[in-house]
This record gives sequence, C-alpha cells and structure tokens, in this order.
Amino acid sequence: MKGFLRFGILIILFTAAFAALYVSYAEVRKKSLEKLSERQMLLAKQAVTGIEEFFSSYTNMFMQYALAPEMVNFDNEGKRLIRTLYTFNKRQFRAVTRYDENGMIIYTFPERPELVGTSVADQAHVKHILKNKEPLLSDVFMAVQGYQTVTLNIPVFDGAVFKGVLAALVDFEYVGAKYLGSISIGETGYAWMIDREANLIFSPAHGKNLINVKFEADKYPDSKELGDKMLSGESGFSTYTYDTVAGDRVIPVKKLAAFMPVHVLGNFWSLAVAIPEDEAYDDLSGFYQKMLFIMAVMFAAFAFYINVVFRMMKLSLMNTELAQRVAEEVEKRKEQERMLLQQAKFTSMGEMINAIAHQWRQPLTAIGFGIQEMGEMSKERHHTDEYIDDYVRFLMGIVMHMSETIDDFRNFFRPDKDRVELDIRRTVMAVHSIINSQFSAAGIKVTILCETPGRRYEVHSEKDITDEDTELYTVEGFEGEVKQVFLNILQNARDAIIPRMELINMGQGSVAVTITPFSKYIDIDFTDNGGGIKAEFLDKVFDPYFTTKGESVGLGIGLFMSKTIIEEHMSGFLMVRNVKDGARFSVRLNRKYPDITEG
Repeated sequence: MKGFLRFGILIILFTAAFAALYVSYAEVRKKSLEKLSERQMLLAKQAVTGIEEFFSSYTNMFMQYALAPEMVNFDNEGKRLIRTLYTFNKRQFRAVTRYDENGMIIYTFPERPELVGTSVADQAHVKHILKNKEPLLSDVFMAVQGYQTVTLNIPVFDGAVFKGVLAALVDFEYVGAKYLGSISIGETGYAWMIDREANLIFSPAHGKNLINVKFEADKYPDSKELGDKMLSGESGFSTYTYDTVAGDRVIPVKKLAAFMPVHVLGNFWSLAVAIPEDEAYDDLSGFYQKMLFIMAVMFAAFAFYINVVFRMMKLSLMNTELAQRVAEEVEKRKEQERMLLQQAKFTSMGEMINAIAHQWRQPLTAIGFGIQEMGEMSKERHHTDEYIDDYVRFLMGIVMHMSETIDDFRNFFRPDKDRVELDIRRTVMAVHSIINSQFSAAGIKVTILCETPGRRYEVHSEKDITDEDTELYTVEGFEGEVKQVFLNILQNARDAIIPRMELINMGQGSVAVTITPFSKYIDIDFTDNGGGIKAEFLDKVFDPYFTTKGESVGLGIGLFMSKTIIEEHMSGFLMVRNVKDGARFSVRLNRKYPDITEG
C-alpha cells in the first residue's frame, strides 16, 4: 500500500513537473519570439529612419541651393554650384542636373554636352513636378548604365515664378547597401523592400532584378495577406511563405517578418526584416531536448525546472531594474533640459535689464525735463489751464509707455503652460520692440521683411501687419520659448557685429529678418553682417556649453537650447551657414494651416 502510495505520489510529481515544464517551455518560446520580433522591428525602424533622414537631409540641402540667385537665374555660378554639389556627394549621386520649366536639360554634371537641350518632360516624375511644382522623389528604376537609381527633384522659383527643376540622380544601390545591406538576423535572415507597385527594389537574394512580389503572393495566401498590408502602408508582424531553391528542388519556406512603411517626399516604399521560422526556434531546440530527458528522470527534471524558474525570475528582476533605470535616466534628462532652459532665461536677464535701461533712459529724461518745466511755469505763472492739461497728458503718455514696457518684459519671462497659435510676424515684432533701443544705440539696424508669392513688404510696426493673411504666418507652440529663440539669435548677431564695426570701422551694422511662408512651413531667416562664423566652429555652434565669447560673457547654452526648442518642442528645423559679410540663421516651423498657398 505504501509502495503504491509512493508510486502514486511519484506519478503526480512527475506529471506536475512535466506540466510545469511544458508551460515554462511555451512561455520561453513565446518570449523568444517576442524578443525576436522586437529585434526585427528595431532593425526595421533603424533602416526606415536612416532612409527617411537621408532623403530629408538632401531635400533640405537642395531646397537651400534652389533658393540661391545663381541657381534661379542659372549662370556660370549656378554651374559651379552644381559641380560643387556633385563633387561633395559623388558617392551618393550619379549626376546632378538642372532643367528648365518645360523639362529641357540646360546643364548636367558629370558633363554630357550631348544631353543639353534634350527634353525629359515625357518622364513620369518630370511630368508630375512640372505640373505640381513641389519636391518629388521618383520611383526606383534601372538606369541604362545598369544600376538602380532614384531621382530627387526640387522646384526652382524666382519669387512666385517657376523657373525649372534642380535634380539629382541618387545611387539607390548605395542607399540600399548602407541602410539595408548590413541588416542580418539569424543565419539567413535579411531585409527586403518593395515600392508602391509591389516591385522588389531591394533584396540580397535577388540582386538587381526588379521582380514583382505579387507573383509569389498569387501562390500563397499568407504571402498575399502580407503584401496587401505592406502596400496599404501598415506596420506590424506577419508570416509568409516563400519559395527557396535547394539544389534541384524548390522548397516553400515559412518566414517571420516585421514590416513598416517608408515615406519619402510623397513616395512610398515598404520594408520588411524576415527570418525563416525554423531559425527562429533554433535557440529552443536544446531546451526541448532537455524537457524530453526530464520526462524520464523526474527529480532531475524538477530540479531543472526550479533552475529555469530561478533564471526567469532573475531575468525578470534584471529587466525591471533596467526599466526603472531607463525611466530614471529619461526623467533626469528631462529635468536637465528644464534646468538648461531656465538657466538660459536667467543668463539673458542681464540683457533684458540693459534693454529696459535703454527703453527707459529717454522717457525718464523727458519726464525730468517736464517736471522742471512745470516748476518754472508754476513760478512765472505764464500758462493757461488748457496748456497745463495738455502737458500733463503728454507726461502721462510717457508714463503709460513705460508701464507697457514693463508688461512686455514681464510677459517675456512668464512660463508657458499651453501651446497657442502664434503669428510669427507679431512674435518677431514683440522681440524687436524689446531690443530695438539697445541695437539702435549700438548702431545696428534691424529690418523685418515679409515675402509671399506676389507680395513683398517691410514691417515697421503693428499697423503694417494685416489680418487677412494671418493664417499664412500662423504656427503653434509656446510663445515664450519662440521669443527666447529669436532673442538669442539676435543677441548673437549683435555680439558678432559690434567687434567687427570697431575692427574695420564699419559705419553701420545690420540684421535682416526675412519671413517667408511656404505651402506647409514658414522660414524665418536672420542674416547679419557680423563677418560670419569660423569654418571650424560651424559644426559646433549648437553643441551644449560651446561658446566663443568666454565664460565671463556666455555659458554657451543659448544656441543649444534654441535648437532643442525648435526641433524637439516644435518639430521644426534650425540651421546656420555663412553668407557674404556675415552669417544666416534659418528657422523652419510647420504652419498651423498648411496648403493655403503655393510655396
């Protein structure tokens, strides 16, 4: 009886151990697949981000070049710009071309004289940009020279007049090798990408052949389902079946894929990171064999199960601690950013106090003279009550102006709580009213110019700003932060201009603020004649704590925080480049009401 009881207990323990191990095995299998999927999606996201940033950066660069007068009028200097563009980017570009508003090639580099005067207006992407006059990236195609390529097209405008297109023949094989070719997962896993027509534009297994994946999708329902999801712009995880050649046989292979879309200039691709299903379970084969062995050796199986549970608990604890540390580091970074922003505001308070002094010096002098005048009039009694009333109103007007000045400065430092709609023209004018006296005293003239298609006007005061085109200049953000950025850029311009005026005996300094609305964004350019930024410093001006003024003058956080505010808080763009006699800081912000006018 006791033996039977012991045998029964052993059976129960064995069954319980096997059940527990099987549940554990299923959980480990699930988590392994989850981790594999996370890794696949991470690789896909990295590739997508790299491709999108690659084309975005070159689009922004080409748009800047397209604004250059020599590129608009296209003279010999325009040809020199194209040669420069190609020379510094020849690994990425096969050619850079400028064609006119009718699609006629007027210059290309590397130079091919036989192509000048040739029309490319019948090409699909050229037809599209000639019609819509917006930046465009073509579909991937096979060039006659035998390489895959894609064309980046940027419209060229003279004001509102369309002057043609600046185009680059981008080496798509370079893009694929850089962002997709290095992706490897498991033994044979790799990345592949299709265009909106389901053409396979990148695959290590197919080389340069632009085959259409719908042929495979017609054979296997799961492949069709994946293809439909990818072509509809979805992202996620899926399985699909694909034919693999093994010797003389064609074997259908089940694969696991993480997929997501790639959006570039209105074009659309979809990328997948895939691994054979068998390879995904390779790491579990040893665990499975041990589980079968444990079925025959109950106590060893039970001990192994305890070990597995302990390891899983330890792993879970480590993951929890890691997640907590990551959360703490993220919070620490946010707190540091808040401190830097506050520090930047405190740093500029000295500038504000100087500005208040400049704003108040003349009114206080006028009030002082007024009090003396009224004292003299009181002694001589040669005045009328009407004259006294007018004089009092005059002095009270000065006092009200000083009170409004205090309100301006108090509002400037008031912390932002909510995002609001901002008319960029009025925001620039508000900053200008704060620094105008200080800049005038230093001999620096600040001009504010608004440019829209068909209209160009200078803003001197609020009365020059009309309400009917407010939506053209409206963005959304934190008003105080935007003012802080504009103020910091203007103060940097002033600090560069004043020493140069003394060094070369320059008569007057100048800062031109140009506000230009486009179809989806607004450009605010600050151009000074302060001599520009040394070439070795251009890549460092936005680094935290970098300054050329010395620690006694600045902390070097102004431009770093300005870039953080514009790019992280407002999803915009801030850059700097040298121009003739000075530097140009360019701020690009997304419009609140896009597509109201052509840009």
